[in-house]
Amino acid sequence: MLKHTAIVPQNFGYPLGALYPTLERCGIYGLSLKSPTQTVLIGPDQPFAIIGERINPTGRKKLVAKGRPIINSVTGEEDRLETILPVVAEYNVPVIAISNDESGISYDPKVRFGVAKKIVKRAESYGIKPEDVLIDPLAMPVGAIASAGYDLFTLVRMIRDELGCNTICGASNISFGMPNRALLNATFIAMAIAAGMPCAITNPLEQEIRNTVYAADVLMGHDPKMNYLMAMRKLAAQQNAAAHGTGTEAAPNASDERRAARDARRSARRER
Repeated sequence: MLKHTAIVPQNFGYPLGALYPTLERCGIYGLSLKSPTQTVLIGPDQPFAIIGERINPTGRKKLVAKGRPIINSVTGEEDRLETILPVVAEYNVPVIAISNDESGISYDPKVRFGVAKKIVKRAESYGIKPEDVLIDPLAMPVGAIASAGYDLFTLVRMIRDELGCNTICGASNISFGMPNRALLNATFIAMAIAAGMPCAITNPLEQEIRNTVYAADVLMGHDPKMNYLMAMRKLAAQQNAAAHGTGTEAAPNASDERRAARDARRSARRER
């Protein structure tokens, strides 16, 4: 099982160079598919997940990657199971498994757990270990479903304890349509980590998100390299430098980071 929290960029326009230490803690790296039949080693400006929709089961070339990339994703739909799982088994890599099937996304957490269990059992038939199946129990917007947060934390515990799988989710989904989304997102991530979720699809460029992960890791006993202390000392030095007008670069605020992320996404789209 993964022991630490990995921050996964939600949009492939985000630069990944600064994230390598965090991803490296979980032994996770990745690669970009330039075409459905060719894979290439990642660089700082490349995504770390293979997009499952672009997998060509009959025309793949040899997989080249440092560490173990993640395939994103499989669902409980039969055609997806039959297409993606053989690739996962062939390359012995983790896969994100989204807990919906042909019937769509259920609001009932018990139904979503049933879909997750189906995927895990099918994966086992291909020789895929449960810990290599990262179940996405699907974070619902709490503004529309009052129990969305509670349901997800319950599912994370059930999936960990009963299926022996890791979990992952799109963290910002929980705050859709709500005010002060940054506060909800950061609080949600901390509570998800406490429930046992080791991965989150989120924006790692936001200071509040990074600090929340550092703090949650230290409280969960997942901070052997003292990342929290180093991050807080760096932040304090930046704030002190800004207050005294020294040459040290001031810490960017959330608005600056969001603007930088948008610019990076636009630049990435132009280069395609």
